[in-house]
Amino acid sequence: MKSINAILIICLITFATLSHGQYKINKTKYNAQMYSPHIGDPFNPVVAGITSYLIPGLGQVYSGETRRGLTFLGGAMGCLLVFVKGVDSAIQENTGYGYIIAGLGGYITIDVWSIVDAVKVAKVNNIAFRDGNKTHLQFQIHPYFGSLSNQNSDPIGLTLKVKFY
Repeated sequence: MKSINAILIICLITFATLSHGQYKINKTKYNAQMYSPHIGDPFNPVVAGITSYLIPGLGQVYSGETRRGLTFLGGAMGCLLVFVKGVDSAIQENTGYGYIIAGLGGYITIDVWSIVDAVKVAKVNNIAFRDGNKTHLQFQIHPYFGSLSNQNSDPIGLTLKVKFY
């Protein structure tokens, strides 16, 4: 059991050093509540939430935050180990019910937190992506009816307004 824990910790440390997530910086500039979905967003918040529901931390990895996701995954795995320890103690010695409750409660808490966080990370990273790449473009076409004082006819036409943001 100790060798499995050591291997798990080594894997988490190795994978955590591979990512250079920008959420820590992006969350100071952008608010997830200001998010509105646009075509071309790289991360879907619904997919991030569902994947974090299935495996805690997977939604953060999907949204480009590997370290953050692996932290949630490590916490969930730790809670599952506590749960398994409690089940083992309950079967062999008829004790360990506190471990079962603590492990299961911790896992559920981390899973719910992971879902909410994954959705927020996806939204903030989408806003930052749009801002960095200026992917939002708005076209407006309006009719124009005007008059010129020197002419007998009124000009009619269209005006085009292009807005980048």
